[in-house]
Amino acid sequence: MSGQSRRLSQFSFVLQLIVFPLGGCGSCGTQITASDPAGRHEERSEPLDSHTEDTVRISPTAVKRVGITIDTVRAEVFSGEVAVPAEVQLDPDHTAHISPIVEGQVAQVRVSLGQRVEVGDPLIVMRSVALGETQADLEESRAQLDVAKAAFQRQQELAESGIGAKRNLVEAQGSLAQARARFSGLRSQVRAYGASGTGATVTIRSPIAGQVLQRHAAVGEVVSPGTVLLQIANFDRVWIMGQVYAQDVAAAQVNTPVRLSLRSVPGKTWSGTLDYVAPALEEQSRTLTVRVILDNEDSQLRPGLFGTLHLAGAHVEPIPTVVDTAIQEFRGQTVVFIPFGKEGEFHVVPVAVAHRSYNRAAIANGLSAGDRYVATGSFVLKSQLLRSELGHGHAH
Repeated sequence: MSGQSRRLSQFSFVLQLIVFPLGGCGSCGTQITASDPAGRHEERSEPLDSHTEDTVRISPTAVKRVGITIDTVRAEVFSGEVAVPAEVQLDPDHTAHISPIVEGQVAQVRVSLGQRVEVGDPLIVMRSVALGETQADLEESRAQLDVAKAAFQRQQELAESGIGAKRNLVEAQGSLAQARARFSGLRSQVRAYGASGTGATVTIRSPIAGQVLQRHAAVGEVVSPGTVLLQIANFDRVWIMGQVYAQDVAAAQVNTPVRLSLRSVPGKTWSGTLDYVAPALEEQSRTLTVRVILDNEDSQLRPGLFGTLHLAGAHVEPIPTVVDTAIQEFRGQTVVFIPFGKEGEFHVVPVAVAHRSYNRAAIANGLSAGDRYVATGSFVLKSQLLRSELGHGHAH
């Protein structure tokens, strides 16, 4: 038989193991028919498998046919990198969304897309009826304040001469305080609106230094508070946000050295350290958010670009390692199968994976160096246990 035919025959047998019960219980004497690599069929009266809650048993013949191999846990210095997807984002502390705080009409737009601006530079000039009304109220309150000052001074002079009533002095003092408070409040309101002079014109100025990233304002447009007219961003520093998969979270620690590579800039990397690691995984993606802040003097780190964050391995001391194919997910846990008891008997052992690299997995706990484990074929063993839980096998 050719090598290709032999492989097809073995693959057919594996499918039978997964789709059909590998065998029956010893008490019921179930038999199955399996094809050997030579294409022959043979009847088996012996049970191929049986199950307990965390143990699976298959015949020694089936172990060989499926290709289950046993290896030994090795202690290795596991300093390989963990690669996670990442995206370049704007630094929110150096980004501004420019909005008016008073309703009005856009009269002028003083900047263009991509233009560099400094703190205090005029961006947009608006005409506002609401500002005009506030300006009028301010002038009225200024006059009332002058009257209140004069009345208080008169009552104070009368009191000093001994001919004024103390009650009148107290009332004049209260009126002066009210007039001052109203004037101060209206003046602060006008300043907050960005008024230019005493008219109904508002000038919106840049709160940060940066470039105009987006422009939504148009001359003649009537806008209300909260409408984003411009976006100003400083690109000198950017955030790199990475998503670490659940099995690699042990490598994500604050101050962990990282390298960033971008698909759009092949051959170049940026170095830094993690300054933020989320306290919990994202519910939907089951990933852990991490961040590194990088200088962007050459402006190559453009927000929106995708790349890869390479996290330095967390372990520099020897740590137990297994081949990556040994790791399975079972009942919501990460597990490894180990030989247990008689030949053909395997037991589930929960493990904690520190991180993975170069087809090997570092084990934080659950296994020790020197332990024997199932290196290949663990998926078939897991399938047998899952099938028994669904009631398709004979459990003992």
